[in-house]
Amino acid sequence: MPVLNPTVSTQITGTTSPTFAGARDATSGTAVAASSRYAEAVKFVSIAGFRANTYSINRYFIEFDTSGITVSPADATLSIYGFSNSLADIFSV
Repeated sequence: MPVLNPTVSTQITGTTSPTFAGARDATSGTAVAASSRYAEAVKFVSIAGFRANTYSINRYFIEFDTSGITVSPADATLSIYGFSNSLADIFSV
């Protein structure tokens, strides 16, 4: 099985919201070229402030050049390294 590395990767830093649902459902953000292999692929930030809590979510987009694959694969493995100080679910789309 060939190993493909990303040809393009971009991190979208979401807008802040006073609710988690608002941060999760945000339809805008700031695109930042991922210059480090340790870019924050997925990041949830919750800040408790003097006046209110704020939430933001980062999303990471990866593009692979699959033009060299000539036969449809039966399966594939996506390997992403990460860490969490809590439970976390990751969804690849």
